[in-house]
Amino acid sequence: MGRRRVFLDVGGHVGETLVEAVQPRWRFDRIWSFEPSSRCWPELDALEDDRVEVVRAGWWTADTDLDLFDPGTLGGSISDTRVRVGDVERCRFVDASAWLGEHVTDDDEVWAKVNIEGAEVDVLAHLLDTGAVRLIDHLVVRFDVEKQPDGRAPAEAMRQRLRAAGVRYVEGRHVMFGRDQAARTVCWLEWTERDSMRDLATFWRRRAEHQARRFVYRKRRRLATGRR
Repeated sequence: MGRRRVFLDVGGHVGETLVEAVQPRWRFDRIWSFEPSSRCWPELDALEDDRVEVVRAGWWTADTDLDLFDPGTLGGSISDTRVRVGDVERCRFVDASAWLGEHVTDDDEVWAKVNIEGAEVDVLAHLLDTGAVRLIDHLVVRFDVEKQPDGRAPAEAMRQRLRAAGVRYVEGRHVMFGRDQAARTVCWLEWTERDSMRDLATFWRRRAEHQARRFVYRKRRRLATGRR
């Protein structure tokens, strides 16, 4: 058996990343999607693929149950600092390091997208402390903790710690560009497998298009605000 290509969708929501990960071009042998909110499971389960397993839990530093605020929304988080909807769901979480040790090996090539709305600093610290981070070959993370009050300091401290440990990681804001999550996932996956100047040219074109869309959006927003 050759080296397995494994994809970990940590923060699966309703499958916005998963729909791209299952595409044949990426040749993943095994795919796990982690989502703690029961409100999202029906849409994840609807994606029928023998390689996919939906883990009805989130990543954390231990096996436990935690309150998830605004469950089912894109901002669903174990932190209550940015509650918008006001709903709360008691959800299951698993020890990320223990799970990795039980399900993947050094022989696997592992891609992991970590988008867990503020819990990433604690989870990454745990992966570093236990050494389990070495099992991930391609890590992309969004430091959503920066959305929280006083969140920039812990995010920057974690960046420094990852770099000091020699962890190969990228931030979503640097490599995930596109109109929706599927397109952004394509951009990242192509980045991890870039092997030609053509691949790099495609990446930089998408980055420029993304920045142009952001500029236009912000300009229109400022103009709309000014008219009020």
